[in-house]
Amino acid sequence: MPKIVLTDVCKRFGDFYAVDHLDLTIDDHSFVTLLGPSGCGKTTTLRMIAGLETPTSGRIEIGDTVVFDSERGINVPANRRKVGFLFQNYALWPNMTVYQNISFGLKNQKKYTKEQIDEIVARVAHVVKIDMFMDRYPAELSGGQQQRVAIARTLAPEPSVIFMDEPLSNLDAKLRLEMRSELQRLHLTTGCTFVYVTHDQMEAMTLATRICLIDNGVLQQYDAPLDVYNRPNSLFVADFVGNPAINFSEATGEQAADGTIAVDLPDEA
Repeated sequence: MPKIVLTDVCKRFGDFYAVDHLDLTIDDHSFVTLLGPSGCGKTTTLRMIAGLETPTSGRIEIGDTVVFDSERGINVPANRRKVGFLFQNYALWPNMTVYQNISFGLKNQKKYTKEQIDEIVARVAHVVKIDMFMDRYPAELSGGQQQRVAIARTLAPEPSVIFMDEPLSNLDAKLRLEMRSELQRLHLTTGCTFVYVTHDQMEAMTLATRICLIDNGVLQQYDAPLDVYNRPNSLFVADFVGNPAINFSEATGEQAADGTIAVDLPDEA
């Protein structure tokens, strides 16, 4: 499985930096959430790694392959980056059955026999527990079932990296909880690297092996969830993921030489 490395990546619209000199390493097999408020640059970051958005400058590597380098003029198309992308709206073909939706990408690659496609579709459908719906159309499925079809379609070409842009936001609260567990199970069983965009702190805390917290296009903290929660490295991080009962106006602190801040909370916190 490949490691993903972003080096000094920028995305600029005029004078506005949507992503501002981002350095980030995503280890293989990890589940990384790109977390932050709306408009912070997390979806733009995801789309640049996937090849759906062209950075203004910087370098992106996926495994041993440089997929973007502004100085060398390298920009590998999205369809050659061997990644899967799960969209927020599922993007299922309404006139195709579940089987046809899952097999669509495999047929377009023109490298699989009919028997191989049948085997792959059956396997991924079993993994996401939709075996019994193969002849149904998307309109005949619930939201959670449609989501599983979209996941199966993403898994079918066996990508080493799966990108997800707020894929649970259209589901109700109960289904979101169920699909969180499903995504965790899929991460463990497939061995893929998952990169997941969300603005939901709880979602990030429960799903991720590491959280990449972004604000105004700038990386604020990149750590394991409990480290982000228990040891925030700035007031913004503490306020965004922390306990809302804490009154930060009553806290005091000192900044050390290495830039870290030790905060003393009021006794009632």
